[in-house]
Amino acid sequence: MTNSIEDTLTMIYDLIEDSRTVPFINRKLIDEEQLKDLVEEIRRNIPQEIKTAQLIAGEREKILNQTQERAEQIIRNAETQARKLISEQAVMKEASRQAKEMMTKAQNKSNDVRKAIDAYVDNRLASAESELSETLAGIRQARQKYMNHNK
Repeated sequence: MTNSIEDTLTMIYDLIEDSRTVPFINRKLIDEEQLKDLVEEIRRNIPQEIKTAQLIAGEREKILNQTQERAEQIIRNAETQARKLISEQAVMKEASRQAKEMMTKAQNKSNDVRKAIDAYVDNRLASAESELSETLAGIRQARQKYMNHNK
């Protein structure tokens, strides 16, 4: 059975703790073969533990790179969207300005045309009034002559 290095070190510690103490010298008697087996297991597991740690570190680096790349893509997309919105706002602002300008010009032109029509109509009415006045005066004269002639 293969144990992790941590488990094997715990087993060594337990071996030392569970070993009998030699009286008078305060030393432990440890089963040499059992200790050698545990040390050998650590030696066997160190390369595997290092490989596992390297794999984990590689995966971590890969995940960090992918995350960084994704974050940069999100930023690029946000910047592109912001530029697009700013551009659209500029176009909308310019279109609005041009529409207002066109409306102002159309209103001014409409006012000018209305004034010209009013002036033309007033002129024609004044002319018609003058002609009618002259005609009325002529009719009054002709009537007066007729009345004077028939007396």
